[in-house]
Amino acid sequence: MRQRCTGELPRQEEIICRWLRLHLCALWCLVGAALAVELAMAVVTHRADGFAPRGMGEYLVKYVVAPSGMNLALALAATALARTRRSPPALGWYAVSLALTGVNLVLYTIHSIFPAVAALFLVGVLLTTTYGDYALTTATALFSLASMTVSGLFWSWDASKRPVTGSTIETVDFLIQLLILLGVYLLCLAVIYFERRKNAAIVCAEQERLRLWEAARNDSLTGLHNRTALREALDQVEARRETVSFVMIDLDHFKALNDTHGHVQGDACLQHMASILRKAAGEQPVFRYGGDEFCTLLWGCGGEEAAAFCRRVGREMERSGLCVRYGVEASFGVAEYTPGLSAHQLLERADEALYRAKAMRNAVCVWEEQRP
Repeated sequence: MRQRCTGELPRQEEIICRWLRLHLCALWCLVGAALAVELAMAVVTHRADGFAPRGMGEYLVKYVVAPSGMNLALALAATALARTRRSPPALGWYAVSLALTGVNLVLYTIHSIFPAVAALFLVGVLLTTTYGDYALTTATALFSLASMTVSGLFWSWDASKRPVTGSTIETVDFLIQLLILLGVYLLCLAVIYFERRKNAAIVCAEQERLRLWEAARNDSLTGLHNRTALREALDQVEARRETVSFVMIDLDHFKALNDTHGHVQGDACLQHMASILRKAAGEQPVFRYGGDEFCTLLWGCGGEEAAAFCRRVGREMERSGLCVRYGVEASFGVAEYTPGLSAHQLLERADEALYRAKAMRNAVCVWEEQRP
């Protein structure tokens, strides 16, 4: 009867796993797109400038084979680490995030004459926010800043590249790129912070909703399900139409216990009985019907199996000392569900069987055995 909120929404681990697959897909898409663009540029440049065979070969090696080889190696390594089942999930996060930054470094270095390529570093940092890991976002941002700085100041793949310190405008433009990346990193930290706060508030609200849901369906004294939960369970009987038996239990001599020893002892007796029923029923739902009456739905059990369950409960009552300590016994009424029977009729049959058992005291009666 306990409702699990995780049954309605994907678990956080599943969401992160899906995002990791999407993140990895983005890495491969970038590698493929970079290769496609390089090949397209080779064709366009060849038609425009008329490369000699040797010049075309050098171009392909420098701008297609070398960068694509490095990008492919990074993507394959990230894929292998992300799909290693025995490794912690965070290893995949770091592998894909840093590999994507590595691909960005390759493209930024080779195509440094295009300042817009620096935007790839921003995308790489932004993609880490879904994981909600400060350390991952920080590591990716620091790697991106270091990559831009080292590549911009010290590496020159293209001979036509002008150094970033070549003029004031170029230096300022380079510093602005770094500042924008730093600003995006700080923004990502803020997003992670507020996402964590929001998720925590959602979890608290869901826990409170679940607590109220359970409180409305549980008996405060015994901890068993109450009549509201019983009505919902009986509705399932009609919907599922499976083999199930309904058992009603009434404590004999309970009124005398209350009158003689007071309600405190009576409550203790009910709690003890609830513990016995909960243990005997296992995964089957147990309900407090009201007063000293209990009931349970035994799924997969016919009438005789339910009667055997009742006898086990009676023996456990004696073994645990409940009968001697409180001077009570129990009567059981059993009704087996048959197709076409309504929940109300099932309850009436069990109640009728219980009435007959109460007439004998400490007895088990199955409704089917009482048919004329």
